[in-house]
Amino acid sequence: MFGVIGFLEGRAEIFADSENRERFISFLIENDIGAKVRYCGENGGVYTEISPLLLKKIAPALDKSGIIVYIINIYGLKHILNNIIRRPGIVLASVLFAAILWVSTLFVWRVEISGNEQLTKGYLKETLLTYGVGEGVKLSDIDEREISAQIVSLCPEIAWAALNLRGTTVTLEIRETNFADEDEELTSDILVAEKSGIIREIEVYSGKAAVEVGTVVKAGDLLISGFISGNGLQYSETPGIRYEGASGRVRAEISETAEVFVPFESESVTELRGKASGISISVFGSNISIGKTQDGSEEGRRLSFFGEIELPVTYRVSYDAETVTETRTVSEDEASLEAERLIYGKIIETCGDGELTSVSVRYETTEEGIGAAAEITYITEIALGKNIK
Repeated sequence: MFGVIGFLEGRAEIFADSENRERFISFLIENDIGAKVRYCGENGGVYTEISPLLLKKIAPALDKSGIIVYIINIYGLKHILNNIIRRPGIVLASVLFAAILWVSTLFVWRVEISGNEQLTKGYLKETLLTYGVGEGVKLSDIDEREISAQIVSLCPEIAWAALNLRGTTVTLEIRETNFADEDEELTSDILVAEKSGIIREIEVYSGKAAVEVGTVVKAGDLLISGFISGNGLQYSETPGIRYEGASGRVRAEISETAEVFVPFESESVTELRGKASGISISVFGSNISIGKTQDGSEEGRRLSFFGEIELPVTYRVSYDAETVTETRTVSEDEASLEAERLIYGKIIETCGDGELTSVSVRYETTEEGIGAAAEITYITEIALGKNIK
């Protein structure tokens, strides 16, 4: 019953930040306002809901007491009716919405693609358009079986296709043709170092090693060459050089440094969403604006009918924004623990799939905060294939 009454008279959601929280709660108690408050753990403020009429009555008292509150949202039947009366465009939009409702089930409003890995969705949608399938096309003009067969017969990249209709959505499911040649050579012309380090292990499957274990290499240095001396298939006019291809496994010891810094005091800015300031509705590609709109709007989803039939309507709601700046202060012990957590996260991120061999961490405390630096040594795969033909 309370929910029905609250909806009829309207509700205003308001927020008091950490600086005004205690005074605002005391104000509610002193004025016998039975509003429930809920705490926001992120910024230390509180939220509550009261009727817009009551908010209007207590606003002068709040101003006089120097208590600052933010209006987050106003909703309810009375608020909706007031908006409709003040904005006749809403009535026009509602009539237009009802007019297009009955025709929306006759056309395609969304095309979905699944099963593609190499072919892009843009290419497949253009292919469907050549067969008369796309957004805005009448559903009665689409022959699913016929179009599925045509796509497979005329597109060599597609091995199997199925076109399905669900409400106003057309879904194309495909399986791509595998053109891979089993005899195709899976080697590169050369293997080079992806990172700088000391070679600790090298295995050559084809080609010839250009380095030995213990060699210091830089990023880009040659590790294994697919061009070797001897008789055989000539790759170029150079006598005695044949192409065999380079493949193998090269592991090196890498040394890197990671650093983090945790300040004792930092500021964070939280943006709170205010009341709705405007609505923009797109119908058949045309936009209708109700109230002002602004950048940073929140895109709405397409409307659906009975969960199946989607309407050709999208809406965008604009909101006024309020920002709250908060200062976060941590003790030296807290900063030290945070620095330790961050630096070991950096160590794990740096090593990746490599084998950690040694690590040393040093910490430094300054007036601004605590910094940590780690010297990391690990062994990992560094061979990177390149083709130079």
